Amino acid sequence: MFSSKSKEKTTPKKTTKSNPSPSAGAVSVLIASTTIEGNFDTENDLRLEGTVKGEVTVNGKVVLGESGLIEGTLNAAEAVIHGRVVGNLYVNHLLQLASTAVIEGDISASQFSVQEGAVYRGKCNIGKGV
Repeated sequence: MFSSKSKEKTTPKKTTKSNPSPSAGAVSVLIASTTIEGNFDTENDLRLEGTVKGEVTVNGKVVLGESGLIEGTLNAAEAVIHGRVVGNLYVNHLLQLASTAVIEGDISASQFSVQEGAVYRGKCNIGKGV
């Protein structure tokens, strides 16, 4: 049961993972208890419930949940905002602000939809070619 032999210390091994190509329909998820400090990029769609302090770039659709917070720039093909963004938003297609959204920064999008109750403080450029 008990042994007087000393245990050998093991050194963690480094692993290398190849970067798989993005899967069609795949969604990356950042849960509410997670905070990232630095830039965050994904080829997939993103569901963000946590916090990112830095630039977020999503080549698909991003959904920022009510508990989600971005402190920095958001670049996305499409975005639905339920949470808070402190920084500028650049959306290639449709940007939707839900009733719980709080935006403190400038917006640039091809299309823009705002639900009653959303809070927005900043400049807005909407239209094709923006």
